[in-house]
Amino acid sequence: MLIMYNSWAATQSSLATYGTISAAVRILVDVISAVIVVIVILQIFNISYAQAILPFTTFLVAFSFALGPTIQRMIDSLLFVAVIAPMDVNDSVSIPSINGGATLKVDKIFLLTTEFIDGTNRKIIARNSDLISQNIVNLKQSGSVSLSCKFTVTAGSATPETLAQVKATVLQYLLDHGISWKPKLSLSVAASDSNRLDLTFSYTHNNTWSDSGKAFADQTHLVLFVTDTLKAAGLEYRNPSSNVDVSLTSAGSSLQAAREQATAAAAASTAKPQAGAAGAQLETLLELLNFLQARSAAGGGGSGADAGDADRLADQSGLRQRRTVGGGDSR
Repeated sequence: MLIMYNSWAATQSSLATYGTISAAVRILVDVISAVIVVIVILQIFNISYAQAILPFTTFLVAFSFALGPTIQRMIDSLLFVAVIAPMDVNDSVSIPSINGGATLKVDKIFLLTTEFIDGTNRKIIARNSDLISQNIVNLKQSGSVSLSCKFTVTAGSATPETLAQVKATVLQYLLDHGISWKPKLSLSVAASDSNRLDLTFSYTHNNTWSDSGKAFADQTHLVLFVTDTLKAAGLEYRNPSSNVDVSLTSAGSSLQAAREQATAAAAASTAKPQAGAAGAQLETLLELLNFLQARSAAGGGGSGADAGDADRLADQSGLRQRRTVGGGDSR
């Protein structure tokens, strides 16, 4: 039911668009017909064209200066909609001058303007006279999504046999995932410098550009497979440069784990001085308890030196601290 409704809505929008264009064409035809009728009447009554048009010359010149740009825009808009026709209702397009080149959906097409809907459901209205000079990428009318990924490997480890084996393995991956990928793979090799080679894998997805989201998600898994294949073949490579979905890669989880490890290490380095100070204070406290226990076993007496040692240990252990309260000392 929803599909039928969407189809009916699209048909209605298209008919409304064509109705507007038809009305404009009818007006243009009526104007041309009126001019032809006037010329025929003048010819029948043997009236000179120059004598008939001369009184209106000044008016025509002023009229052309005033409405010339408007007439030019109308002609450009008519050519854009009726002759060039680069898009239709419900097409997904990308125009560099509108919304930064983001993907737009064509909602309605009129003679002078075209209405688009962007990804945030905002309506954007553009003049057809401006669109006629723009490069319009029609994603719906485009073909399948063709993608590629690039690796830089060490020249010494990249033998022809190894590269052929890598290409065969990646091609087998495309064959095993035929629902997503076409069974076609191109591998180009170019020397970046004397010690490195650039490997470019080119492949085609079954989806069109109007549904390119799944293509980029599938490319993420394909790039990871190519990475594992190069690693298994013993090739030293650099990270690929390709359009992948980072949220699907293991690199995202690795970065998160590394970030957590860095946070834990920072917390541990902050806690170490505190733990060291607490340990030293505990050792001093144990030493004080042993000292007091020894004095108690000796009969509770002690010399002034013993009392001084006890005061020193009490101060180091933190059991006794001097604080100034109201100008005096309290213990």
